[in-house]
Amino acid sequence: GVMKDCLASRLDSMGLAYGKKGLFSGYIHIIQGDRTLYSSGNGWQDRTAGTPFSDTTLFCIGSVTKIFTAAAVLVLEQQGKLRISDPAGKHIPALTAYPEITIEHLLYHTSCLPYSFWGLREKLAAGDASIRAEDLYRYIGSTQEELNCRPNSRAVYSNTGYMILGDLIERVSGVTYGEFLKRHLFNPLDMSRTTVGDRIYIGRPGYANTYLRKRRKGKYHPPTYLDIYSDFYLPTAMPGAGFIYSTPQDLVKLRNLWTSDAVLHDSTRAKIGAPWRLIDGSTSEEAYPGYMVVDMVAPLGKSYQMTGGIPGQQCLIFHSPDTDITFLYINNEIIYKNRYFSWEKCREAMRSSILLTASCAKNNVRLSSR
Repeated sequence: GVMKDCLASRLDSMGLAYGKKGLFSGYIHIIQGDRTLYSSGNGWQDRTAGTPFSDTTLFCIGSVTKIFTAAAVLVLEQQGKLRISDPAGKHIPALTAYPEITIEHLLYHTSCLPYSFWGLREKLAAGDASIRAEDLYRYIGSTQEELNCRPNSRAVYSNTGYMILGDLIERVSGVTYGEFLKRHLFNPLDMSRTTVGDRIYIGRPGYANTYLRKRRKGKYHPPTYLDIYSDFYLPTAMPGAGFIYSTPQDLVKLRNLWTSDAVLHDSTRAKIGAPWRLIDGSTSEEAYPGYMVVDMVAPLGKSYQMTGGIPGQQCLIFHSPDTDITFLYINNEIIYKNRYFSWEKCREAMRSSILLTASCAKNNVRLSSR
């Protein structure tokens, strides 16, 4: 139809234009309901081997992992294994030192725990070994840092909060994080190729490699060049914040988390779509379970939007309930300067592709009857 033609002409030329600038190598996949509106790759899954990016390429979804972690915690509540209003210390002995922090505070980024994922490996003196929960808890126990703020007084995006929730899932369920997600999220959502990793992989067959392009010279480097390489490319046993792998075909099925009761019942599902209220009654765009809800460009309306950005791979997925359009963008090529990389440059093609999708939808999409 008209919508498909509009997307094909605009997104194909956008992909080529950004590809030439070294700003887009990846995949865009757009569905409405179960109908594919656009599905096309650009650039390389593996540049050296000459393998193009395809709809079966496994890529690291980064912080989009957090919506799965949040949903898994809500599944445990549905099963009667915990209440999200429980003090976190009820299930995690190391957090008894912070009796005012609840599981909800971890879910909504309002715990005020002062630990960040960036540089964590160094703080824990983990070297090249896997980061383990006991290392993190030993560190928390020995430092007993003051909280950044009073829990629930403000929202501060927290990777370590979600690493801890991943560990909570294991403690309460008695199985590994990966096994729990497979049984209670991936299988019911029919995401058969989605899996949990322990790092960003390099050179693994079938997986998207990361490419760092030097701005002026146009040469490509492996990510070992980055200052923050060790935080993301060495193993962790705490994957709850960012190490799920998926394919474009699989990840768009995340829409079923909102459109069906395959995973969450109605009342529970409402929790992942509602902002959290802070002590003073205000809401914050950081205070969502693992994602933001934003007003997108008309006519897509208020959409569930999740982004993942790790050094070398970016992922964006949003679902628009009004139009039943689900949009997925992934990119595995970044430009860096001075051993670091520019988020702004990485997001240029992402922003353009959303705006083009919205403009194609403006005249061509019937609103969902749901």
